[in-house]
This record gives sequence, C-alpha cells and structure tokens, in this order.
Amino acid sequence: MLDFAGMKIHIIGLGSLGTGQACARVLSGRGAQITISDTKPAASLQEQLEVLSDLDITYHLGEAAYNDIEKADLIIPSPGVPLNITPLKKARQKGVKILSEIEVAFAIAVSPIIAVTGTKGKTTTTTLIGRLLEEAGKKVLVGGNIGIPLIELADRASPLHLLVAEVSSFQLEATREFHPHIALFLNFFADHLDRHSDLQAYWDAKMKIFANQTGENFAIINKDDHALKGITDEVKSQIRHFSLNEKAFAYIDKDEIIINDNPICSVDRIKLRGKHNIYNVLA
Repeated sequence: MLDFAGMKIHIIGLGSLGTGQACARVLSGRGAQITISDTKPAASLQEQLEVLSDLDITYHLGEAAYNDIEKADLIIPSPGVPLNITPLKKARQKGVKILSEIEVAFAIAVSPIIAVTGTKGKTTTTTLIGRLLEEAGKKVLVGGNIGIPLIELADRASPLHLLVAEVSSFQLEATREFHPHIALFLNFFADHLDRHSDLQAYWDAKMKIFANQTGENFAIINKDDHALKGITDEVKSQIRHFSLNEKAFAYIDKDEIIINDNPICSVDRIKLRGKHNIYNVLA
C-alpha cells in the first residue's frame, strides 16, 4: 500500500462528480498535503468548499488555477479534465506523476476490484453485479463512475469486501498499475471523440482495464462484439466469453441462460427489457 504521508498532492477539479472531494478527504486523512485547482471562481464552488471546510487545503481557483502545479509530487485530475492541457504537459515535463482517481484507489485498496467498462451498459451491469453478490451473502461496495468514487470505497473497505466499480475511458486513461481481479469489457462503439483524439485513442484507453492483469485474474468479454473478437492474444488473464449467438462460458440455449454449462434461469424471467440487457445479465 502506497504511503501518502507528507506527499504534496495537487487535485484538479472540485465538481459535482465528487472525485476531487473524495481524493482530498481520503488522502488528507492519510497525511498528504492537499492543493486543489479549479478554473471556476470560489463563488461558484461554495457548496463544495463547505463540504471540505474542516480540512487544511490550499485552493487555486478561477484565474489562479494550476499555480505551482509543477511543484507537486502527484497530480490527480478529475475524469473530465483532458490530459493534454498545458499545465499537465508542463508538469509532465518536470517529471510529476499524473494519475487518475481509480489508480490511487487501487494503490490503497485491500479488497479485490471488479471493474466494468464498455461504451454501453456499464451502469446496469455494475449494479447487477453488486446486487447478485449481495444476494450471495458477500460484503460488497459499489461505485466508481456511478455513485460513490472508488477511492472512497477503497478507503473504507476491509479485505473481506469486494469492490465493484464502473470505470470509464476518462478514468482508465491516466492509469499505470490499476489491476482489477475481474475486468469486464462489454462492447465498443465510436464515442467520446470530443475528448479522445481518435477512435484508436479511445480504444487504447479502454484496453488499459486489462493491462496489468495476470493469469490469476479474469477478463469477461463480449464474444459477439466485432471490436472485441481479436483481443484474446492481448489479454494475459483468464478469458470468459459471453454470447447470444454461440456457445460460450455464458450464453443462451433454447431460451435458457447457461453459465459454465449450468442452466440458471429462463430469459423471460429477466425483467429488464431489450436485447442489450440480456448481454448485461450474461456479463
């Protein structure tokens, strides 16, 4: 587990998604010196500033945003902040580490992480996994790109918990060692090209969910998705496919959901409507 005591951490973004606030609170509690930059003026951030009023934080807001950012030991940009903005380029040239919130969450986590990505269906699938594990009697915390930031969950989880997180390409982009025990890639379509330079960059960000997995981990992959068909050789973990069109680890046979050769339930028992939700359930 990484020691943050005395580390100078510069967080970018104090917005409504809450990752900046969560990082500030968790890492301040672990002894870090926190600075927060936001291009919005203080008058627009009163609610967020009030939430953190009990912490010793330096703020650079409005026109003062990014002051002294190159003096940080670590920069954590909110997911909505592009990694190619000038202050981050300059900090990178100075050798400052730039990591996403989910990367820092992984660094402090003592629990296995189940991470879900894909262009569509992330929220539904993440929620379903959490509910299924709860029904199985597991201790589960669910969040990430939905609800509670992963760093907050990781901070309060015990080794007996399972962390289930939706993760976006924006979050995966600034990871280095992020290592989910189980990684799900649901599907891939052209999207977010206003943020990523091209479709390849979007794909590369998504594929980072598998980058640090080993043979002891698992990759859950949609066998019917054209873009995902050829990634078997790129993934080092144990692959489990799901499909509506052919036999796989999870598939449909005569209107019955089959998982690892075991009938689970009939498709008509699924209350979520639409073919896309059958995929989500199989995942």
